[in-house]
This record gives sequence, structure tokens and C-alpha cells, in this order.
Amino acid sequence: MSQRRLLLAGMITLMLSSVASPSGCLTRPTVVEAVKNSKVIFAGKVVAKLKYGVRFRVEKSWKGASRRYIFIYTGNLRNDLEPWFEKGERWLVYAADERLYQNMNMTGRYVTRLMSPVCNRTTLLKYAAEDVKELGEPKLPVATSDSPKIRF
Repeated sequence: MSQRRLLLAGMITLMLSSVASPSGCLTRPTVVEAVKNSKVIFAGKVVAKLKYGVRFRVEKSWKGASRRYIFIYTGNLRNDLEPWFEKGERWLVYAADERLYQNMNMTGRYVTRLMSPVCNRTTLLKYAAEDVKELGEPKLPVATSDSPKIRF
């Protein structure tokens, strides 16, 4: 390959990488869109990493998360693009019921699982000041029971 072609290939690669985010997402929804598309929105701390997801202790809830603990599934084909939740981290989570089909053709029977979809606004809480401000005061009280409630 000539130097000129190599330089051209390098420039194209740089231009394309500046357009897309590292996760492969070109855009992300506004807070209003994320609220509309989410079943639950909460701020919480990761208390356990399990085989198919993570358990959060809910600290504040804006939508749908009235229990003290909530389980978010992460084990799926897109797992490499989803947030890497680590025990002890505090997150602002937007999650929705996602369809998980029982076959690769995405037809027939399926189940739904509460997941934080790729390219939504889920982020570490320390980076979520804009979202928290726009969401306003938490809307739902969080149960104070110390017994974890997990939906499987």
C-alpha cells in the first residue's frame, strides 16, 4: 500500500471514529424521551453482581421503582455495549422491559426482562447532574425494608 493510500485510510478512520461514540451509539435520547421509554428510573448503588445482572439498592426513584432493591438484567447478546456495573458504584438507571426471544430468529415465544438498553441515558451518578436536575424531585417513596426483592 502506498503512503498516500495509507494516509487516506488513516484520515477516514479518524473521521469515522469522531462521529460515533465508543459504545457504537451515534445519538442518545433526551431526558424527556428516556422518561417516556423507561419503565423505571432510579438512582442506586450496585450491591451485587450476579450471573445475569446486577442488584441495586434504590436510593431515589423517579418512575416505577418503589422497592428498596431492584434487579437489572445484563446477560444478553449486547452485553459488551451495556454499562459495566461494578459493586459499590452509584448509577442513574433508566430501564425498560426488553423482549428476550427464545430463538435466534426473534420470533415465537419471548419473555420480558428489566434491562438498561444500549444507548439510553443510564450513567454513573457522578456524571448525571443534568439528568437529575431535569428529572426534578424524586416522585416515588422507596420502601425501607431491608429484605431484597428480586424479579426473575
